[in-house]
Amino acid sequence: MGKYTCARVLANRFANSKWVVNFVVVNKMQTTQKVTIQDVTNDMRKNHSIGITKGRAWKAKQIGQKIIDRYVDKKYGIIWRYVVELQRLNSSNTA
Repeated sequence: MGKYTCARVLANRFANSKWVVNFVVVNKMQTTQKVTIQDVTNDMRKNHSIGITKGRAWKAKQIGQKIIDRYVDKKYGIIWRYVVELQRLNSSNTA
């Protein structure tokens, strides 16, 4: 058997922006203060061996930011319910 010598193909049309969001962007945004489009494209190329366009990376970043913002808004709403419960249990509590 000969050695496999075909070049790796980085262009993958199945790696759409929603897929990129799920595998890279949201995790990276949760752990890193600032995520650039270059970070997304480099991460996809390095960790998943897939090349994506800057436009696709930008769109994935926008979708990821919306997901993060919705998550933060949801958690912020829970805080106020927690404050109300603390005040109900202990009326002298100043929250």
